[in-house]
Amino acid sequence: MAYQVSKGAMLPYLYTWLLDPLKYGQGIVCNWWDEKIQAFSEIQEMQEFDELTGLPLSTPEKMQRTELLRSYSGNTIENVQPQDFIWDTRFTMREFQKGEFAGRKRNIPWNQIVAREKLKYYMNVNELRRGSKGYTTNESNNDSSSQLNKPETNDVDFQTEYQKPGQSHPATIEAYEIAVEIIPTEWQLSKSDYPEKWVFTLTSDYAILFGAQPLGLRHCDYPFAVIPFEPEGYGLTTRGMPEIIEPIQNTIDWLVNTHFYNVRATLND
Repeated sequence: MAYQVSKGAMLPYLYTWLLDPLKYGQGIVCNWWDEKIQAFSEIQEMQEFDELTGLPLSTPEKMQRTELLRSYSGNTIENVQPQDFIWDTRFTMREFQKGEFAGRKRNIPWNQIVAREKLKYYMNVNELRRGSKGYTTNESNNDSSSQLNKPETNDVDFQTEYQKPGQSHPATIEAYEIAVEIIPTEWQLSKSDYPEKWVFTLTSDYAILFGAQPLGLRHCDYPFAVIPFEPEGYGLTTRGMPEIIEPIQNTIDWLVNTHFYNVRATLND
């Protein structure tokens, strides 16, 4: 456990998980078993030798040598913004494990998509290269609609969801990653007729499905953990500290503002 917490850099995610309930009312992390395969390259001098005499057949040449290495194998956790968490709302967030689905909205870097395609986790990557609205959803904020839109969490100068000029693929794919409890025969995925959990990954515009496989976790739970801020057995979510102290904050604001108004009126008399 100490190795995985250290090597997997879990401490920042755990601290964020504990602090999120104060702000949002609940903290959520996603956990899964990760196999990190990385490419290691170096420049070496290569030379051909005769098998019989052992004499060199050519002059030494500098060539690149690449090797795939497993840099980490173990548990991995990642924070989920409460607004991006998806669960079966027939149950409260505290009891989300009883629902038929649970997932999250996330942005997946292109290199991660390519790596997971090589490991046989993703498919239809060529369709992602051709383009999907999944990484151009911000264009909807430029219309003339009078409805309010959710503000973007990142500054425009740091957006990487759009395809760069001359690039054959998007930099980031905006996607939904959903674990669903299904009967595989009804979905034509296998001959099993007993409910089991599968995980699906698709673009946020529902145009391209590029991940579909059994969840593969022996505990048979959704790969999320939730911490509520206060006990709540019936509400869908719980309150955070800003919402709890809002009446007190409004009272203090009123007292301070009326004092300022009174002093200003006296000075301007």
